[in-house]
Amino acid sequence: AFFPLFAIRCGINNPGYFFTTVAAMLIISRLLGGKMVENHGKRKTIVFAILLMFSSLLLLSFSKTLPLFIIVGIIWGTGFGLLFPISMAYSLEYAGSSGGTAVATFQAFIDLGIATGPIAAGVLVPLTGYPSMFLCLALVCLINLLYFQTYLRQKVQTIRIS
Repeated sequence: AFFPLFAIRCGINNPGYFFTTVAAMLIISRLLGGKMVENHGKRKTIVFAILLMFSSLLLLSFSKTLPLFIIVGIIWGTGFGLLFPISMAYSLEYAGSSGGTAVATFQAFIDLGIATGPIAAGVLVPLTGYPSMFLCLALVCLINLLYFQTYLRQKVQTIRIS
């Protein structure tokens, strides 16, 4: 939501190149992501996708030029393109016979993030500036990664105990 304002502040006349790059990478990564899951598994692919999103936000916080914004678009689009469908598949896998409820809950939390994320970021921007806000969003990626890894560890321990 804040990228166009940041890009214009950095002197980029057309931030649309970033969004075009993201869209292209979303399509490509979703087409090729299934093969990656088959070769490396869901867990490793999710970790990789979160790390890509973290890296893109970290790089974005230091970017000031169109070529760097395009690189960020490639990394972000790939990460999000991999993460979304694998996360949906993961939730359906663990939902069992409650697939409809799982999809509804998953989508509700996506919508909640889409609605509250810009509000929270909008509070940060005047206090910290765009680069620091993007660093805070990168931190959110790391928190998600730590949560996912903790969840996996607990799941493995539960399976071993059973």
